[in-house]
Amino acid sequence: SPPADRRLGGELQLLYKRGDGFREHTGFDVYNATGKILYEPRPTTRISFKGNAHREDTRATSRP
Repeated sequence: SPPADRRLGGELQLLYKRGDGFREHTGFDVYNATGKILYEPRPTTRISFKGNAHREDTRATSRP
């Protein structure tokens, strides 16, 4: 059996991306978050949870 401090673990990834787009007034913002939790109550059992959130804001309108 692993030590008590190794039975529970996690990971979090955050991403932010921004661009001006290929044409005028077509910029974008992307936000993404991914998280994972791993719990090992005994050597033969592992329980994990994983979640993801994604948001994308695009500006694809033409202006006069």
